[in-house]
Amino acid sequence: MKSGKKKPEKKTEKPRISRWSQVGYRLYKWNYGFGMYTLLALGRFFRWLKKELKPMKAWFMMQARRLFSGVPRRLYEIAVEFIQSCRVVFSAREISFKKSPFAAIKEWFGCIGALCRRYPVATRTAGRIAAPVAAAAVLILTITYWTSATFGIQVEYEGVDVGCISDETTYRAAAAMARERVHTDDGSFEISDTPKMTVTLLRAESMLTTDLLCDEILRTKGDAIAEGSGLYVDGTLVGSMQSRSELETVLEEIKKSYCVEGQEDRAEFIQKVELVDGLFLSDSVLSADKMKEKLTSEAVVKKEYTVQAGDTMSSIARKINMTLSELRSMNPSVKNDLIYPGNVLIVRRPQPFLRVKVVRTLRYTEEIPFGTEKEKDNTKYVTYEKVKVAGKKGSQNVVAEAVLIDGVEQSRSILSIEVTKQPVTKVVVVGTKKVVTSSGPIVVGDGVSTGSMLWPVPICHNMSRGWRSGHYALDIANGPVTVNRKPFIAADGGTVVVASTGWNGGYGNMIRIRHANGLETLYAHCHSIRVVVGQKVTRGQIIGLVGNTGRSTGPHLHFEVWKNGRRVNPLLYVKPQN
Repeated sequence: MKSGKKKPEKKTEKPRISRWSQVGYRLYKWNYGFGMYTLLALGRFFRWLKKELKPMKAWFMMQARRLFSGVPRRLYEIAVEFIQSCRVVFSAREISFKKSPFAAIKEWFGCIGALCRRYPVATRTAGRIAAPVAAAAVLILTITYWTSATFGIQVEYEGVDVGCISDETTYRAAAAMARERVHTDDGSFEISDTPKMTVTLLRAESMLTTDLLCDEILRTKGDAIAEGSGLYVDGTLVGSMQSRSELETVLEEIKKSYCVEGQEDRAEFIQKVELVDGLFLSDSVLSADKMKEKLTSEAVVKKEYTVQAGDTMSSIARKINMTLSELRSMNPSVKNDLIYPGNVLIVRRPQPFLRVKVVRTLRYTEEIPFGTEKEKDNTKYVTYEKVKVAGKKGSQNVVAEAVLIDGVEQSRSILSIEVTKQPVTKVVVVGTKKVVTSSGPIVVGDGVSTGSMLWPVPICHNMSRGWRSGHYALDIANGPVTVNRKPFIAADGGTVVVASTGWNGGYGNMIRIRHANGLETLYAHCHSIRVVVGQKVTRGQIIGLVGNTGRSTGPHLHFEVWKNGRRVNPLLYVKPQN
């Protein structure tokens, strides 16, 4: 049987609301209620204010109607009556304006007084309107006058009123400018520092500037002063000319003298150049030729430096406090920084008083150097070298911008390059098979001549014989230490042209190295040789051992320097302390 009891129904669970949601909802209800209450309160306030101000508004409107009602008509009547009274005054026989103008004026004022008595209300109304307007006009005029006026200093110089200035510093500056403009050999021209000064009231625009005050001071000197244009260089007066246009022409001619016809040149002065029109001492005014001569005269003289042994371009630049680029720009004939003792370098060029900078656009074609590739051949000795493919230079069109100062190029920047012919790389076959001498395998160097020679025997700086008649060499012999069988080095990089053993005319075992610029070095009486003919050596590379071969009375190195086929004193190129 089925049971008679009903199953209990399941209760639906309400969604849970978080505590923060409840708090946010309550805050929203409170803000909404407060906002509505505020709007209702403001509405009640404005209705009350309108009600309270209504009587005041009515009172103002009534006063305005009383004030302006009938005013145009009354003013018209007063104006007509005043005009008629004036006609009566001018046409009356007993009053003649020409004979008695004061009587006519008195009659006019009488007419005005009668009108005022006849129309008292209109007079009072007009007075109430005109009085504040007139007061405002007076106030505006007073403010305008006092704002446009200022206190200044009236200057009286040597009994002459020269004008007004704002403060004493203006006078001091003008006096200094006047002294600068006027130059005399005996110093007879003087400007007083204590003129008579009086404080006064004046307009701001009537005050003198420093330049104008300077002119006024100079005018007090009479005929000794002349009108002209002064040339200032870096703030210092150089001279003056009567014509400004002639002075400008002189300056343009100086700039054009540094420009090349047909080139795209832009010239400007390095110093700050100013032209000032004013008064100058008549005796100091220069002609165009004199001014040009003064501006182009040498302010710095030429200076030269003789290269000493051991000098390099960089060491010389440091010694004379110059940059390497400046030294190179002054000596464009020096290629690859190769210098030798006795060479003369320009370290300071003659410099004109007025210096000119020129920016020049250059268009030229230049060669593109070819590269070199080396192919190794292990069947050939290291001294073997043969050109397989001849290198060919390329060419390119260049547009550059050069900066020149006083005609000397200081820098150059490339604007564009157009390659017209590609270079052909040079291919050289070099041997890699070792060459072994009695002293061991040889070492191939770079063969680069630096132009600066080293002392050939590093271990010894003593000489048994030096350069003299009949002995055109240095004999580097025993000093504190023995030199026998000690290494000696190549004084500079180059190529070995002689590496011979035997008697060799008394030289014994000898080496001869060819360097750049027609220089050669010779090393004789060697114990052994570590180089072969055709080998390239590096500056400072060991090339043999000191010995006692050939015509020799003891172990030493016989060292010679040849230039263009003639022996020269080695001490011009090397020093024992190097």
